[in-house]
Amino acid sequence: MARKKPLVRRFTITVRGKTETDLESSWAEANRLIKEGYLSGGNRNESSGFYFDSTDQIPKGEVPA
Repeated sequence: MARKKPLVRRFTITVRGKTETDLESSWAEANRLIKEGYLSGGNRNESSGFYFDSTDQIPKGEVPA
Protein backbone atom coordinates (compact mmCIF):
# COMPACT_ATOMS: atom_id res chain seq x y z
CA MET A 1 0.00 0.00 0.00
CA ALA A 2 1.32 3.44 -0.94
CA ARG A 3 2.23 5.82 1.88
CA LYS A 4 0.43 9.13 1.97
CA LYS A 5 2.65 12.18 1.73
CA PRO A 6 2.38 14.11 5.02
CA LEU A 7 0.79 17.54 4.93
CA VAL A 8 3.40 20.23 5.52
CA ARG A 9 2.60 23.90 6.16
CA ARG A 10 4.82 26.71 7.34
CA PHE A 11 3.22 29.10 9.81
CA THR A 12 4.63 32.51 10.62
CA ILE A 13 3.29 33.95 13.87
CA THR A 14 4.06 37.46 15.11
CA VAL A 15 3.01 38.54 18.61
CA ARG A 16 3.41 41.79 20.51
CA GLY A 17 2.64 42.86 24.03
CA LYS A 18 3.51 45.24 26.83
CA THR A 19 4.24 42.37 29.25
CA GLU A 20 5.27 38.73 29.07
CA THR A 21 1.70 37.79 29.98
CA ASP A 22 0.45 39.80 26.97
CA LEU A 23 2.86 37.88 24.72
CA GLU A 24 1.79 34.54 26.17
CA SER A 25 -1.89 35.39 25.70
CA SER A 26 -1.33 36.48 22.10
CA TRP A 27 0.64 33.30 21.36
CA ALA A 28 -2.08 31.14 22.94
CA GLU A 29 -4.84 32.81 20.92
CA ALA A 30 -2.94 32.43 17.63
CA ASN A 31 -2.36 28.75 18.40
CA ARG A 32 -6.03 28.24 19.30
CA LEU A 33 -7.11 29.64 15.94
CA ILE A 34 -4.59 27.47 14.08
CA LYS A 35 -5.87 24.37 15.90
CA GLU A 36 -9.39 25.33 14.81
CA GLY A 37 -8.23 25.24 11.20
CA TYR A 38 -7.54 28.87 10.37
CA LEU A 39 -4.62 29.37 7.99
CA SER A 40 -4.25 33.10 8.65
CA GLY A 41 -5.65 35.67 11.03
CA GLY A 42 -4.97 38.23 13.69
CA ASN A 43 -6.32 40.39 16.45
CA ARG A 44 -5.17 43.26 18.64
CA ASN A 45 -6.09 45.44 21.56
CA GLU A 46 -4.36 48.31 23.35
CA SER A 47 -1.83 46.09 25.14
CA SER A 48 -1.20 43.17 22.78
CA GLY A 49 -1.76 41.72 19.35
CA PHE A 50 -0.86 38.97 16.93
CA TYR A 51 -1.12 37.94 13.33
CA PHE A 52 -0.25 34.74 11.52
CA ASP A 53 -0.13 33.39 8.02
CA SER A 54 0.73 30.05 6.44
CA THR A 55 1.85 28.52 3.19
CA ASP A 56 2.27 25.07 1.72
CA GLN A 57 4.84 26.34 -0.79
CA ILE A 58 7.97 25.22 1.01
CA PRO A 59 11.24 24.44 -0.81
CA LYS A 60 12.00 20.72 -0.67
CA GLY A 61 15.24 21.17 1.30
CA GLU A 62 13.39 23.06 4.08
CA VAL A 63 10.88 20.33 4.90
CA PRO A 64 11.58 18.94 8.36
CA ALA A 65 12.22 15.23 8.80
